[in-house]
Amino acid sequence: MEQAMERLNDELPKRGWKVTSYGRDSSRAKNLEIIADSKKFDFSANITFMDKRNSSQEAPADLSKTSGIVVDVVSACFRVPDGKVVDAY
Repeated sequence: MEQAMERLNDELPKRGWKVTSYGRDSSRAKNLEIIADSKKFDFSANITFMDKRNSSQEAPADLSKTSGIVVDVVSACFRVPDGKVVDAY
């Protein structure tokens, strides 16, 4: 999964994303983290590799047994222009 994070760090800029941060976070586990912004789509992403090898003994048992990549995506706020209608999904 660390290799996947390295590939993301290399490939995101090629796809229009600006990586603003790549490295270990400030948690006790020192998770590997990428923070990236897409100006084209007004999104930001926080991608974190949570490695079970670095998990705390204090973590809940179900969280400390598996490794995983967590992705949080944030979108800019959008407003429907006056006179326009948004179709229901």
